[in-house]
Amino acid sequence: MDPVDDEILDEAPLEDEKVVIVEKVQQDGIKEKIIFSSNGVVDVAELEALCLKVKLIIYYFLSQISVLLLLQWKYHKKVKIY
Repeated sequence: MDPVDDEILDEAPLEDEKVVIVEKVQQDGIKEKIIFSSNGVVDVAELEALCLKVKLIIYYFLSQISVLLLLQWKYHKKVKIY
């Protein structure tokens, strides 16, 4: 991958494009939104911490599903996955 030329970046400012990724309405009517902005500053340490949390959650749920499937196989019973 070629390095990006700093002059090119300086010449063409990015438009601030905002995209709503998730929008929820709580029972009390308050809206929650997760918004992606193409012109925002990204804190790499915070992004890395968030990715690690997501990865740990995924690993946890996959391990739980694996255990339930093994129990189901061992005892030949249907196990509910919550």
